[in-house]
Amino acid sequence: MYRSLFYTLLILLLVFETVKAEEYIVNHLGYVETEALAIFDPKDVMTHQSFGALMLKQVAKKARRKSRQTSEALSDLELVRVQTLSVDSIAMRMDQIARYLDAMGWERTVRSWKKRERVSVYLQYEDEAILGLFAMVNDRQACILTLINVVGHVQAHLVRSIGRELGVDVFERIARLLPGYKAPASKLAHNHFRSRKSHIVPISNIWDTEHEDFLARYNRVDGPFLGWRLPLKYRSSYGVAHYGEIGFGFGGKNWDYQAGAEIFTFYGKSKANLSALGIEVHGVTDTQDDWRVGEMENSVYALLMRRDLRDYYRREGGSAYASHDFDRVIQVRGKVAIDHYNSLMNTTDWSLFGNRWGGLAYFRSNPAIDQGQMRSVQGTVRLDTRNSFRKSHRGWFMTLSGEKAGGILQGKYNFERYQFDVRRYQPLFNGTGLDARVHFGTGRGTLPRQFQYAIGGSGSVHGYDYKAIRGDRMALFNIAYWVDGEQHFGRDWPLDDVSIGAFFDAGAAWFAQDVNDVFDGVESLDHIVKRSAGVAFALDDFHAYFARPLDSADTSWRVWVRFSRAF
Repeated sequence: MYRSLFYTLLILLLVFETVKAEEYIVNHLGYVETEALAIFDPKDVMTHQSFGALMLKQVAKKARRKSRQTSEALSDLELVRVQTLSVDSIAMRMDQIARYLDAMGWERTVRSWKKRERVSVYLQYEDEAILGLFAMVNDRQACILTLINVVGHVQAHLVRSIGRELGVDVFERIARLLPGYKAPASKLAHNHFRSRKSHIVPISNIWDTEHEDFLARYNRVDGPFLGWRLPLKYRSSYGVAHYGEIGFGFGGKNWDYQAGAEIFTFYGKSKANLSALGIEVHGVTDTQDDWRVGEMENSVYALLMRRDLRDYYRREGGSAYASHDFDRVIQVRGKVAIDHYNSLMNTTDWSLFGNRWGGLAYFRSNPAIDQGQMRSVQGTVRLDTRNSFRKSHRGWFMTLSGEKAGGILQGKYNFERYQFDVRRYQPLFNGTGLDARVHFGTGRGTLPRQFQYAIGGSGSVHGYDYKAIRGDRMALFNIAYWVDGEQHFGRDWPLDDVSIGAFFDAGAAWFAQDVNDVFDGVESLDHIVKRSAGVAFALDDFHAYFARPLDSADTSWRVWVRFSRAF
């Protein structure tokens, strides 16, 4: 009798533990229950491999003889699941899964698109730790979709080794796309001609360092620039974090430097709220044109075609600031700064292709600024609900900033400056989306030349020349409709990886009659606004915009080539 009771209790305990373990996995941040999405039928599943925590620990014990790192990485996992499906309309199903992952806060790390195969890899983060990995591998020739879900603390640089121990070959193709991947020594000789898409690794990972970055850029005032950066990183729940950078511009013979430190603390139930106080000193080549074009993209234009789309000045000084991050969605920042501004001149005129293939014969001159010391108070509020930093297709991004110089702070300058930027990324139906932006800039008092606004050209009103219209007030509206050809048309789309779009721009810049009225001239916008429209093509990060003005006698088309989206 007691033996029967014992066995009954044991069975009940095992059932309870099994149910408890399943409930834990289902509620885990890194778990994706693809069956609940109802996008495929169970009969579509060709193979299904599932490795639970107990099995993973057994595999970890065997792996310990070969590699302690791999063994520990396996022990940190709760579940590894691999499903192979034979289905039609794979691109549509992948898009449905991607929308679900976006809504659940997963971040797409990389997407590799080759003629035969499509691979998308998503990661789920919590306080910089990877708690889950989800990958979709589409074999286009065989019409097979493989779904991989790794649940638990994932060490990205050991994914290949984990797959090898589990006997799952597809992990090799996923691992190639993750930061920190190192090809086996026997394969290194065959990787010289890999495409950019097949292997993307940050420069810092060459030396396996996580906290340092190599800096390189090229522009008309610094010439070739090389340096080293220590990014700001929080490695605990509270404490002191430091950051900085140093580099040398061989054209301007200037050293750039920055050094700073923060006292910070994470708090709240989710530990996603952050408060910080910091100080920093700097001497840098600076610009107001970050919103138009990124530093590395601009370096490519300057290096290849002698086109520098940013204007520069020298800024030296320091600041003290306070910031608060609410759940990684809203950030509030205040700063007190003392800076000395100086003009910079062109120091180089070299480019790889000279004035051939669209290059210019010489760099345009870097404009002079109003030089002097500025003492200011600055404030910024930012809202960010985008699903991705680089390739957003859902969410809001809004920034409101204000700056006051002079007055009781003294210094040479006496003005106020305000900017508002709101962007919306709205998916519509299968493979299509709408991107929109409103950007408004104004001020009170006399703005220094370096802080005045300009529109025209890439990133603003595409149908007009670069910075063709200037003022101390600015209003800009952009809207673009994009169609991902492969997702929208499926197999009928003949161009792999190509998206097409149509866009409309409207903008104005003007000098106010009453410099103390922040809205002076807004009522007359209809008479001065400039409009343009056109079509665009995108191939991964490569974008081409073809635009013509709608308010000018010059109706010629202008072409702007980008290595990122316009906004």
